Amino acid sequence: ALAWRFGEAFEGVPILMYGPRAGRSLVEARRGTSFFASTKTEGPPSLTLAPDFGPSDVSPSKGAAVVGAQPYVTNYNVAIDGSLEAGRAAAAAVRARFGVQV
Repeated sequence: ALAWRFGEAFEGVPILMYGPRAGRSLVEARRGTSFFASTKTEGPPSLTLAPDFGPSDVSPSKGAAVVGAQPYVTNYNVAIDGSLEAGRAAAAAVRARFGVQV
């Protein structure tokens, strides 16, 4: 409930929600933005999902926000004894298998 009140409070900023109540993960919400786009890509920030709150257009001065809550998050680092390509392949396999951000 707190995340939704927080999302409602930002006037003029598109808000994408994530978590059980929103029905999408943080990665899915981020994929609905230009978050994963190359920094070399020209053009303003954009959304491919309809925002849960706020306008559908992203202002370059205000941006957009992804807000949510989930029961539990684990973050950790893993040392890889191998090449960069092997590390990227391993990360892709984990993302494909478990649907998590790596």
